[in-house]
Amino acid sequence: MTGKLNTIQIMFCCLSLVLGSCKNSGESKQVTHHSDAKVKKQIETLELDHYDYSVAGTDEDGNHVNGNINIEGKIGLGTLIRKDAEKIEIVVEWVGKQKLMATDLDGYEYDLRIR
Repeated sequence: MTGKLNTIQIMFCCLSLVLGSCKNSGESKQVTHHSDAKVKKQIETLELDHYDYSVAGTDEDGNHVNGNINIEGKIGLGTLIRKDAEKIEIVVEWVGKQKLMATDLDGYEYDLRIR
């Protein structure tokens, strides 16, 4: 019987040690994750001197034309339409206030004004 008592006492002592060493502090652990990945942000700047205009004017023969142009700085591109609905691609340059000089792919010139 003393053997059983010693075994029970040893088990009780071991159980006391195990249960006594476990503590619940009530605190949660905060884990911080670090990442080596870098985020690259690309910011696109807007052109401040970029404008779209409707224009009207005449060709070298005095025929009426109108169309739309896109100016960046002092030079731009656009499309003119003649009375016969023919579309003409042009290169445009400022020559004065509200005045533009345009040249098409065939070398014809056009005097234009902003509408």
